[in-house]
Amino acid sequence: MKLFDKYERGSLELMQLTGNFQANNNFASIQGEIKMATLEVERSIGHSLLERASSHYKSDEYGASTIDDMLVEKIQLPIAMLAMCNHFQQNIVSHETDGRKVKSSQDEKMAWEWMLDRDDKAMRDKYYRSLDALYYWLEYQNIEEWNDSPLKSLIKSSIVKSIDEFEAVYPIDRSYYTYLMLQTLVTEIQESRLIPICGDKWKDILEGNGEYSSKNRIARRYAILLAVATAVERWSIGIFPQSITRRFTTTYQGNRSSSLATNNEIDKYLINLRRQADEALSEFKRDISSSTEEYSLTPDNDPSNKFFNIGL
Repeated sequence: MKLFDKYERGSLELMQLTGNFQANNNFASIQGEIKMATLEVERSIGHSLLERASSHYKSDEYGASTIDDMLVEKIQLPIAMLAMCNHFQQNIVSHETDGRKVKSSQDEKMAWEWMLDRDDKAMRDKYYRSLDALYYWLEYQNIEEWNDSPLKSLIKSSIVKSIDEFEAVYPIDRSYYTYLMLQTLVTEIQESRLIPICGDKWKDILEGNGEYSSKNRIARRYAILLAVATAVERWSIGIFPQSITRRFTTTYQGNRSSSLATNNEIDKYLINLRRQADEALSEFKRDISSSTEEYSLTPDNDPSNKFFNIGL
């Protein structure tokens, strides 16, 4: 394993990281999920960063309380939470040679289905929060592998440069995971919707300096609002943290604040969000048009100049 079981104490590592995995459990039973979760997190942070953490974990320097020790721990936690979430979802029944079985004793009872659903959501939410903690930590460390990662390159080309700029338009409870996930849609919207409108002015608008600062704010508002609407339409609601999905319901501030949004509520939410995005786009077009230089249809010539040449 790249980041676990160095001293054949993988179960103990999982228990210390998560508090939910028993130290006397057989680590081999979760190894497969650890490997798949590692690939998932690697896609999020980049191969080079994971390799740096893995190399340090396997080295003799591991455990010296260095920044690389912290990097290992920050990456281990989301991997562990995702692996456990997937492992326990498949561990409700035992798979034996004579079929699938549910084991119970007089002192223990199987959890109700709603309990299992709530536990799955809690572990999934902790996975998202552990990714948030990882991204937040990386943002304040000068780690070359992170600065050169695909995600950081995406941010450099995006009109939304920080989570604060995103939060100013659409609150996401400071979720770095959500912010980075939506950057792919922000840049897609830039390419397909904004750049064709402004053409060679895009670079100035992207930088947002001087007279282009207002255009930058309007374009950023449009890109963010449409990115959120597109994500809700295109992706599964389940990939968002619970704190974000609750915003899709009209009653998330009331008694049903913990409930999932219904299809009807999501449709109403999308209509409202797209309306706001359309308003921002209209404002952006007006702003671009008002700053476009107008050319006179008549030549710039002195009216008293009556001379001409007929070619003789």
